[in-house]
Amino acid sequence: MHHLFPSMPRPHLRRASVIVRAYCDAQGIRYTSTRLLASYAIVIGYINRVGLGERDPFDCPLVAQRRAI
Repeated sequence: MHHLFPSMPRPHLRRASVIVRAYCDAQGIRYTSTRLLASYAIVIGYINRVGLGERDPFDCPLVAQRRAI
């Protein structure tokens, strides 16, 4: 909700979400809501999927040395 109304004071976002949810239902648009930590997990997963993923372009010599132990 914050990204839809960035200048709206935080206490009013909850009331606005009720209005936006009703509008989305009327328009047939999916409304998704999640908790803060879950949203971070979604973003990190997306970045890994479209970005480098598990590939690391820099092979740190210290990490390689530690793996050898």
